[in-house]
Amino acid sequence: MGDFNPLTPEDPERIGVYLLTGRLGDASGHTVYLGRLPDQETTRVIRLLPALPGADPQERERITNRLHSAKRISGAHTAKLIEVGWFDDSPYVVHERVEGRSLRETVTADGPLDPDALERLASGTLTALTAIHLAGLAHGGLNPDTVVLSAQGPRMRD
Repeated sequence: MGDFNPLTPEDPERIGVYLLTGRLGDASGHTVYLGRLPDQETTRVIRLLPALPGADPQERERITNRLHSAKRISGAHTAKLIEVGWFDDSPYVVHERVEGRSLRETVTADGPLDPDALERLASGTLTALTAIHLAGLAHGGLNPDTVVLSAQGPRMRD
């Protein structure tokens, strides 16, 4: 995962039980942070989704259940979902942090992938998308920034 930025004065210090340590950026109306539990060093990725100020308790439960359904996704080629919660009027999701460079960062720095790496990328991406679809979900933001080339192979995040 690429570099992160310091928190801004407008950012919260914590979301749920997670202490925020940095900002990864904004994407599609989501703000993405790095954070950790107070008694642990393991960093997590916390994605704060757009606020839903008019959501009643039933709507919040429906949204929470839908987000929780991502726990059914096999983690072999995806970032594992850790937790789902609410921060004020915004739902949030916590994922494991996948170490590595995005596909975009890799190609920008090193040029096109060689045929073997490209085959591993295609196979891993197909496996991840299949797992996501088998869980009844869709990955609406597949792009070179959401595929990380980790030491364990390609992993999809977000």
